Amino acid sequence: MGYQIGCLVSIIKGVSQSCRVELDDGAVFDGKMTLVCVCNNGWYGGSYHLSPEANVKDGLLDVIVCRKISRLTMIRILSKYKKGMRHKISSKIIEHHRVRSMRIIPDEVSPFNLDGELVMAPEANISVEHEALRFFYPESVKEIDP
Repeated sequence: MGYQIGCLVSIIKGVSQSCRVELDDGAVFDGKMTLVCVCNNGWYGGSYHLSPEANVKDGLLDVIVCRKISRLTMIRILSKYKKGMRHKISSKIIEHHRVRSMRIIPDEVSPFNLDGELVMAPEANISVEHEALRFFYPESVKEIDP
């Protein structure tokens, strides 16, 4: 419910922020962004299936970059975004990359939402360590697949 409230507030306020996003695949984004989302599994914010191809086992981060968009565009694409139908949204608005590391550099110290926790920082350096954690689950579960 918190993520839905956050989306509603963003629609009302028209949220965007200037930053530089550097990905280890060589892609660089400069300018105003509405959203930069970094996923290590397909689900985000409870019911948002933002990156269906994301997999906790592959050692990659799925990065969704949404350039500055209007409130009307945000309302228009929100349903597709929530259902993981990024491919039906123009690549002029949203781009998807799969990387091992990335960096977000805002123009000023800014809040970063880290799995629901807000952290103020001058930048964020994000990377994934392949198979660094081991998960235990009931024997009846053969394999966990996101």
